[in-house]
Amino acid sequence: MSSDNVLGHLVHLLKDQRESVKEDMVRGMMSFEMYHKQCGVVRGLDYAVQLIEDLAKQLERDDE
Repeated sequence: MSSDNVLGHLVHLLKDQRESVKEDMVRGMMSFEMYHKQCGVVRGLDYAVQLIEDLAKQLERDDE
């Protein structure tokens, strides 16, 4: 499996997890403390996706 496929798959999994967390938050059936924690989870997932996408771009440039 190429690094592009691995990184793309990882980004897909992270985005799926982000959507799952967001859906739980939208339902509104959690305490403020839990909601606040989930906001941090979403930010962490977004940051992880950004790092992986930046790495993929760098690897693409290095291959050229």
